[in-house]
Amino acid sequence: MEHDAQIRIQLQEILAGRHSRAMADKAAQILLQSDIAFRTGLHMLRYGEQPIPQRISWALEQAVLKNKSIVVPYLDDLVRWLPELGHDAERRNMTKILAISPLPEEELGNLLDQALLWKVSPNQPPAVRAWCTDICGRIAQLEPELKREIVLSIRESMQHGSVGIKRRNQMWLERLETSASH
Repeated sequence: MEHDAQIRIQLQEILAGRHSRAMADKAAQILLQSDIAFRTGLHMLRYGEQPIPQRISWALEQAVLKNKSIVVPYLDDLVRWLPELGHDAERRNMTKILAISPLPEEELGNLLDQALLWKVSPNQPPAVRAWCTDICGRIAQLEPELKREIVLSIRESMQHGSVGIKRRNQMWLERLETSASH
């Protein structure tokens, strides 16, 4: 318990500084030191007061980019927390983590529901919509019976969004339609 408190204090000191890539990288180094440190970061994401959750979300993303296996035990929790994420940065970083991590089988339905909801929402930033498209595409590859619904959703969202979002949608349509013909 004392170790948790030391880690939390260390992280809070880093996160209270200037919001920068160096801040995120320094916090990520701490998160990667142990499972307790990573869990402390997740606790700060879920229960911290702004701006701590949005800043720790960036550090968590950077930690996962360096070691994808560190997040695996917590993927189901991350999916359950998605609707509660309050800041665009938190949603962007957590959807990126979920898009690049193994899909959490226990929460796959909830993940798909949330990803479909955010993917078509004009209120979500483009990066969140893009990562949600990746999540949906990966689920369609894993669960062929959902492919038709996901392809329809991707086609529908082709009419809206930035050039980048349209390209991402087109890439997934091509992948999913190619995999259907094999």
